[in-house]
Amino acid sequence: MPSTTVARNRLVGPRQQLPVLRRLVGLVLLAVTLSSAPLTAQERSQARLILTVNAGVVFGGSLWSLPEQPVATIGVAGSFDTLSITRRLTSGLAAGLTASLFTSKHLGFTFEAIYLGQNIDDDCTVVTELDPRQRNSQVCRSITAKETSAATSGFYVGGVYRFTPAGSIMPFIRLQGGISIRGSSVIEVSGVFIDEFGNVQDRVVIQDTEGATIAPSLGIAAGMVIPISPGYQVMLEIRDHIIRMQRVTGPALMGQPPPTEGFYDHAVAVTVGFSIVLEKKRGRRY
Repeated sequence: MPSTTVARNRLVGPRQQLPVLRRLVGLVLLAVTLSSAPLTAQERSQARLILTVNAGVVFGGSLWSLPEQPVATIGVAGSFDTLSITRRLTSGLAAGLTASLFTSKHLGFTFEAIYLGQNIDDDCTVVTELDPRQRNSQVCRSITAKETSAATSGFYVGGVYRFTPAGSIMPFIRLQGGISIRGSSVIEVSGVFIDEFGNVQDRVVIQDTEGATIAPSLGIAAGMVIPISPGYQVMLEIRDHIIRMQRVTGPALMGQPPPTEGFYDHAVAVTVGFSIVLEKKRGRRY
């Protein structure tokens, strides 16, 4: 009998262990499943926020030109002198603040506030003048010597695409739309002269009744981002601010505003930026 009992224990023992092994395997698989499910969810809900401060230079260009602008001759009734006026925008400071939110590894959304510190630069020459005191020549010289601010502020929203989000250098392109606000007119032209009593007198050669303007704008940019640490980046960028403006198409007559037309001006800028990177992974427990 004892030998029979031992034999039965030897035969039954391994069969009793099978359910235990199955339970252990089941618990391991369950643990792996529970531990991997949050990781997958975290990857799907990953978002990346980048705040960038940038500065550089925006390049100027020609705006409009009038080869013959008549101006009433001072002191000679019914007579007109003629001036030639060319207007351009100077180069200046470009600065901005950009927030980029990436909802995937490549594609993100951006909001940007920019400042373009350009000035108006005029070149005026006298074509004909009948005034013996040459007061319109004084006006013309003061127009050439004066530099008026044409600073522009812009606000843009759009999208950005980065080609190699995990690389040591990350090229990107960005397309944005928005508005630009300019605090001065690009149409009005005025100067000064000294009268017979030695007083300085203002003279408007071309007037503009609108003054400051709000206009639609586009922004196109391309560049590269260089990570310098997990939380900081350096950005090199070339951008084109396409801003709707007005330009003079003919002379102003009898004190009336001149004929104008709308066009899109290209304000190209090169900037260097410093970025702070903030990342969140939803579902992660800290």
